[in-house]
Amino acid sequence: FDAIEVFNDSSFDENRDKSVGDWFALLNHGHTFWAVGSSDSHKIRTSPVGYPRTCIDFGYDDPKQLTINTVRDAVASGKMTISGGLLMTVVGPGGAKPGETITETSADFTVSVQSPSWYDATTLEVIVNGVTVDEQTLLPMGSGTGHRYVNVVHVDFDANAGRSWVVFHAKSDDDLGPLHPGRKAFAVSNPVFSGSGG
Repeated sequence: FDAIEVFNDSSFDENRDKSVGDWFALLNHGHTFWAVGSSDSHKIRTSPVGYPRTCIDFGYDDPKQLTINTVRDAVASGKMTISGGLLMTVVGPGGAKPGETITETSADFTVSVQSPSWYDATTLEVIVNGVTVDEQTLLPMGSGTGHRYVNVVHVDFDANAGRSWVVFHAKSDDDLGPLHPGRKAFAVSNPVFSGSGG
C-alpha cells in the first residue's frame, strides 16, 4: 500500500502522539507511506462528514481531465495535503512539492495557507525528521472574501542522513463552528524529501 489514514475526524494536534507519531516513525525508518485524511459517519447528526479531507495536486483544475489512473498515480506519488478547514500548498526549490525529492540540504519553501472569512489561520509549524524545528506566525497577504497567508520558510535538512524530510503543519486557534463546532482548523503537507528520497 502507498497511503495511511493518519487523520479521521480529528486534527493534527489530537493525533500528534498517536497516528502522527507512528507515521513519522515509519518515515524515519526509511518507509515511504503518504498521509491521507478522511471522515466517515455512523451518526450523521452528531458526526458530520468532511473533516478532514485529502487534497490532491494534479497540476490542473479541470475535473474532465481526471481518470482513475491519474488519481491513482497522484496518490501513489504523495502529491497531497490534508485539509481540516485550511488549504495548504507547498513549493520548494525547482517547484518541488509534497511527495517529491530535492538534492539541496538547505532550502527555502513557500508555504501558502487559505481559510474562509469566519476564522483565521495563526501558526505554521516546520517539522524535520519528526522534530519541530520552527514555529512561525502565519503572515496575511492581500484582501478578499477569504484569508490568505504566505510564509517563506528556510529549512536545514540533516546532511548526514541517508534521507531527510520536512512536513508543514498549519493551524488555527479557532474551531470550525457553526459547520463543525469543536473541531480545530488545520492543514498538513506530505513530506518533501532531501537526499536519497522516498
